Amino acid sequence: MLNARTYSLAAALSLVLGGCFQDFEQFRPGQGGGGTGGAGGAGGADPCASIDCDDDNPCTEDVCDPDGNCLYTAATDPEVPQVANDCKTATCDGEEQIQVADPADVPLDDDNPCTDETCDGQNPAHPFLPEDTPCNDTGVCNATGLCSQCTIESQCGTDTTCADFSCTDNSCDVVYDVGLVISGENDGDCLAVQCVDGNPDPISAPFDDIENDNEECTTDTCDNGSPVHTPVGTGTGCDDGLFCTATDQCNAGGACVGAGDPCSAGSECANACNEVANNCFDAAATPCGSNTDDTCTNPDTCDGSGNCQVNHASNGTACNDNVFCNGADQCNNGACTTHAGDPCVGGPACNNVCNENNDNCFVAASTACGDSSNTECTNPDTCNGSGTCSPNHEPASTPCGDSSNTECTNPDTCNGSGTCSSNHEADNTPCGDNTDTACTDPDTCQSGACASNHEPASTPCADGSFCDGAEICNGSGTCSEPGNPCTAGTPTCCEGTDTCVDTQADEQNCGACGTSCNLVNNGCGGGNDCDCLSGVCECNDDTDCPSGQTCGAVTANRCG
Repeated sequence: MLNARTYSLAAALSLVLGGCFQDFEQFRPGQGGGGTGGAGGAGGADPCASIDCDDDNPCTEDVCDPDGNCLYTAATDPEVPQVANDCKTATCDGEEQIQVADPADVPLDDDNPCTDETCDGQNPAHPFLPEDTPCNDTGVCNATGLCSQCTIESQCGTDTTCADFSCTDNSCDVVYDVGLVISGENDGDCLAVQCVDGNPDPISAPFDDIENDNEECTTDTCDNGSPVHTPVGTGTGCDDGLFCTATDQCNAGGACVGAGDPCSAGSECANACNEVANNCFDAAATPCGSNTDDTCTNPDTCDGSGNCQVNHASNGTACNDNVFCNGADQCNNGACTTHAGDPCVGGPACNNVCNENNDNCFVAASTACGDSSNTECTNPDTCNGSGTCSPNHEPASTPCGDSSNTECTNPDTCNGSGTCSSNHEADNTPCGDNTDTACTDPDTCQSGACASNHEPASTPCADGSFCDGAEICNGSGTCSEPGNPCTAGTPTCCEGTDTCVDTQADEQNCGACGTSCNLVNNGCGGGNDCDCLSGVCECNDDTDCPSGQTCGAVTANRCG
């Protein structure tokens, strides 16, 4: 039998499951229900006031009914508390709280760089990372999930000249070749490149290779990698390596110091200290001795070997002693004393007498020279006073020679160069006979004379007539006629046809030029073939005669 609480719970559930929700607060004691049209009555004590219905289950809705009974239904929007990093998510299955796997809810870091944080279903897990995974900046993960120095030797470092690396039980070990010298053991700087403990590569470190400062006045040692040069006693003799210091001694600072000039008392050109050459020679070209400076000598100079040398010009060098008439001068052992002699001897006319006052060889003006010819056009040559023999020709156009004045020449005149020149008219200038025929041309001037211009002999000069022969020039300007050109065999000349014929036998010129045997009235019929015999047209037979006539009927060999 259901008790009242159980019944009330069952009734409430049925209402909820049926989709009906009752607001139980309206039935709480202390709240009177309002009657219709009347005021509500006073309520009684709240039966839920002292009841705690919270069942600590986030999956239920906790309700106290009017009878003070707790009712529990599935929460519609539950807020289920979560536990972080446990690989699970708490949720509700109806009124029951359950756990489901959540792979995103990974466990907290276990502070081991060689494990991963992940979920194995609902269980947190920390699996090892792959071997040789980098960790803690310089380490690698080993096979047991720990961060170690190495798993293989190459992770410890590369062997060098000074270090040998190895990996033992996941730990790196290095052995240094301390004291091994690489270089610099003999360069005298108290240092050498060598292997030292803790350095895989060689470094420069103190080494007992003493630096020699090449100073006689110090003792050389090393002090922890630094060269030390301790001065020897003051006044100790030494050599400072300088020629130009006379006395050398060590000073308190360890330097070799010299004093005094070893050249100060030397002779000219050997009293200047030369540190570079280690001698006392004055520099070459330093003035010394004589300072005479002229064409044949220059001032004396030091030769750079301690001697004062003269600087004469080479013998034979041209110079000038200011005397003209002793000829060209040359230097001899530093003086202008060699002379060529009178410079005018052998000179051309008018330039062969020495004149010291004027420094020349000019002969006095008007002195006879050169050509002594004295003609119509020139006078004897004379010196002009400037060294030249000048001609004295008469001026151009001065009359001279032939005074003829014709068509082909003018009177002769001087040409201004001492010659009497003819003044002929130009060749081919017209003159004399101007006849112009086949055998002569007009006369022209030739070399001052009027000359005829006949055509050469045998030059053709035809007059248009055939029967007086082929005319030719006779070379004297005349055209000559040789006569009848016809000869034996054809002795008759026919002018009209320019031919030679035999009129005793030529049928076209029978008996005379132009007389044909075929013409009527010449003894034969027109067009018939008659023969010219002894200058007469004669028939040979009747066929040669006109119709009705016979050959020889009246006269022998004649038609009739």
